[in-house]
Amino acid sequence: MNTALVNSETVALLSQITGQKLNQRQITPPVIFLAALVTVLLGVMFADGTVADEKKQKLQKILDHVTPSGSQLRKFTQILIKGVQQHQVYQQFNELIKLTAPLTEPERLLLVSFAYQISAIDRDISSQEKSYLQDLANQLEVNPEYLAVLVAGFSKQGTINSEALGQVHALLNPANFQSVNPLLVSPASYIIAELPAIPLSADNQTVNSYSLELQQSATKLKQFIQDCFNELKQAETVLNTKPQIAKLAKQKLLEKLGECSGLYVKISHLEEKFKKQTIEQAKTSWQKWIEKLKENLQKEWFADVRLEEEKVEDKNQLAQDYAQEFRQELIAKLDDWLNNLITVNIQGIDQDLEMIQENIIELNQDIAIDLEFELIQEIEEVKKSLYSNTEYFEEYFGGDESESNLLEWAFDTTGLILGAVTSGIAGVFKFGGRGSDVPQPSIKQKVFEQSWNQLEQSQDEIFNKVQEIIVVVIADKIQSSTNIAEQAVSLYEVFIEQQQRYQEETTEQRSAEKAWILQQRQALGKVYKNVNAVRAQIL
Repeated sequence: MNTALVNSETVALLSQITGQKLNQRQITPPVIFLAALVTVLLGVMFADGTVADEKKQKLQKILDHVTPSGSQLRKFTQILIKGVQQHQVYQQFNELIKLTAPLTEPERLLLVSFAYQISAIDRDISSQEKSYLQDLANQLEVNPEYLAVLVAGFSKQGTINSEALGQVHALLNPANFQSVNPLLVSPASYIIAELPAIPLSADNQTVNSYSLELQQSATKLKQFIQDCFNELKQAETVLNTKPQIAKLAKQKLLEKLGECSGLYVKISHLEEKFKKQTIEQAKTSWQKWIEKLKENLQKEWFADVRLEEEKVEDKNQLAQDYAQEFRQELIAKLDDWLNNLITVNIQGIDQDLEMIQENIIELNQDIAIDLEFELIQEIEEVKKSLYSNTEYFEEYFGGDESESNLLEWAFDTTGLILGAVTSGIAGVFKFGGRGSDVPQPSIKQKVFEQSWNQLEQSQDEIFNKVQEIIVVVIADKIQSSTNIAEQAVSLYEVFIEQQQRYQEETTEQRSAEKAWILQQRQALGKVYKNVNAVRAQIL
């Protein structure tokens, strides 16, 4: 990977996807490849507008192959999936190019290989997927002959050009990734194992099945060895952090632990206070808000639209459409009012979360390793959710049955409202149309009047639901915030316990651990080399 091509645009895009302000140091080759991989896999999944369960499972399986078990990178993939979906990066090739520009030809082919593999999971690549894959391959400048190999190989249909197959095998040879991006050694072996083997000469046809079996066994063994390398890398990371953790000032850790514990208690105790003051404010402002809402809606709904309504043949359907429009507008107004009300009354929690976030960032800086990136990201997401606009009525009381029960007075277009309106439609147009001196209200105005009457009769029921929503929403926001504080407390407790243990360890113990890791890595390296030698003889 040519990391020199990682520029400020790449950093900005990854910061947008993750919702975290990243720096150049954090944009490592594995991070770039993972971001590109998640983007193209989601692009293929959403290409035809449907996402089958087997494709979701395949997506997770592919990402598990690419990331070591239990690593921060594996957790990072979930952040990437959410961010790429939210910003729909997979639909913007100009953005994707910012991620793929640093990739080498083998890395780009590996990326496209996974995309073709997930598209062929059901042995049938849809026309939309083919179009997306072709555009992707063109953007990445992948040889069309290689694409034919991937299509035939993964779909198990059609013939394969043996020369092109050999070139694909050569490009995806795991040795190509060992020095530039070791993380991709195992994924490359995985793809090679899924593709047809290079055909043997006619003289060797009798041993073809045995040769293929040996190749597959060798590939699986190499994958296992790579997993072991990854585990050793994780152990080495832990070993390298021991001196930094041991040197941390214990008093400072205890102070930060106390601070996070205090914030946990503080946030927990805010729940009942926020619920009470929000409901009290809702009670005092409800009637005034209803009156103001009626005044604003009347300006819109009392506009003269009779001439437009005369042109509509199905007056009953028009009345029903108006009733539905009123329903949607009323829910939107209720949501806006609730959003403002709740936001005003939960101010301050974000500042508490920022204190926790600053403590964790400082801890990472003290040990010079980004150990808690995921928690920092989670804090960012919770902070955003605290004051984000939410469709409360749909989210907390959604669904056909509960929705109908919630605002039956406004939604029953076949009942009181529609019945009252449609019974007067003939009068509106027969006696109040052109040539009449008696002005008649429009159907739209009649719908509003009937809907508003039902609203006024059901105010108590609706306000009870409003109070229920306030209780549920504030409980959810407090719970997500206390979860953050609880994780921070646990983090500091773990560090204090680890520090005690690491300080008791001798230099000899750490040297022995380091030597053991080196010994295991060397042993695995020899096995890996021998497997490659055997596989080369087979090929």
